[in-house]
Amino acid sequence: RIEIENQTGREVDAFYYHINYQKLENDLSEDVAYFHAQWRRELRTDAEKNYTVLEAAGEGHFVGCNMSMQGYRSNLWFLEGDEMIFVDGESFPSVYGTGTEDYFTSGWYFNRGEYAGPYHGLIIKDDSLARIAAYRFHVGDAIPFKKSFRFTIEHGHANEEVGDYSSTAYWYQKEPHKAFPELPQASLRIPLRVAVPRDAIEAEELSPKHTNLKSSVEKMAAYGPDWSGMKQLKLHGKNEGNQFTLHIPKAIEDRYNVDVYFTMGPDYGDVEIFYAQEKVGEFSGYHPTIFPGGKVTLSGLRNVNNAIPLTFTISDKQNKSAGYAVGIDAFVLEPDREFIPEWYMIGPFPNPKDNNQKRMGLDKVYPPEKEIDLNATYTGANNQKVKWELKKTPENGYLNLWGKYDPYELVVVYALTYIYSPKEQEVSLLLGTDDGVKVFLNDKPIHEVLTIRVAQVDKDRVPLKLQK
Repeated sequence: RIEIENQTGREVDAFYYHINYQKLENDLSEDVAYFHAQWRRELRTDAEKNYTVLEAAGEGHFVGCNMSMQGYRSNLWFLEGDEMIFVDGESFPSVYGTGTEDYFTSGWYFNRGEYAGPYHGLIIKDDSLARIAAYRFHVGDAIPFKKSFRFTIEHGHANEEVGDYSSTAYWYQKEPHKAFPELPQASLRIPLRVAVPRDAIEAEELSPKHTNLKSSVEKMAAYGPDWSGMKQLKLHGKNEGNQFTLHIPKAIEDRYNVDVYFTMGPDYGDVEIFYAQEKVGEFSGYHPTIFPGGKVTLSGLRNVNNAIPLTFTISDKQNKSAGYAVGIDAFVLEPDREFIPEWYMIGPFPNPKDNNQKRMGLDKVYPPEKEIDLNATYTGANNQKVKWELKKTPENGYLNLWGKYDPYELVVVYALTYIYSPKEQEVSLLLGTDDGVKVFLNDKPIHEVLTIRVAQVDKDRVPLKLQK
């Protein structure tokens, strides 16, 4: 028996189907394994655990999966996650991978783009949306199990990335099978239209100030998967000119760019946003249905008592709109960064490993660590001659070794800059590296990270005690 249920909320004018089947003369024996397929989704993966592709009980063999993944930070760092496959109750996985794209028999973040093989391929690679869809079929290398099977995969190294993950697992097994997890409601099974980054500040947790408007916290799961926390703050505007103020907390830097994520709908109005009585942004709230509006970015706003005060004014409404409502989902504060503009750099130098494969380069003392002579030449990796070079910092802040040094992996490179302070003070140095890093201030080591990680802006915060 096959049933199809329309859960779209819309009338389907026509539905076509074609089913092929073969009728057997005799019943199948009891030890025949049946084909199974199971779909799962986690809208926001859990930092405390891997994403589960399949958890089965009984006897059978795993034959493959499709996976769709989307990051919430406009990058593909979630691909650093390793697959872990536990067979028959193993406490440690018998299959422990080296990266998500490696599992799908590719590499380097799928840098060659989409491809289609008989048993593995990449259906979608959208860098602008940080979206990946891939498949692998274990037709020639099925994984058998006698008692149980569990396939999990990290989302980023050690699950440090949050992503929207969904998958369909395929396997054969003898009945009975373990109960399938309950499917989420239809509205939560569609692709993300807006990806609100993790660590967003939830608007529904803020109290509107300087207003007589009624406000409410509205659950949004019925309208799609896009709202952070599945809720929004709704202001029930009455007419043009209505205002309310929100103080966005957690501001510790001097200036921020603020992303305001808002909702659109059939009774929503147009909004202007003010900071210090100056208009800094606007958005139109009308849409025929309740819909995630995306974001409007407000640039260069200064911290006021560890918060960013924003005043929202209902300025108008579209002719089709039935009202003046305002829906705010979340805020994302991004420091208005000023990167160190230039560095003197020298390398590469060797980064040897010990017997435990630990990289020892940060503890090696190479000549640039013993003296600062910008005119000197030294012997680096592969016996090549290296010297100091002045490098301008790109607009995005990343100084990439790739293509600038040979070799560029498993090496040590020194970067030198000068900071001039008008007084004795303590400031914060914000940095991120791929992989480890060691920081010196006035020739003294003050910070060290020895790990395998992806370069991320502001990953480390290092206090600098500057002298005049």
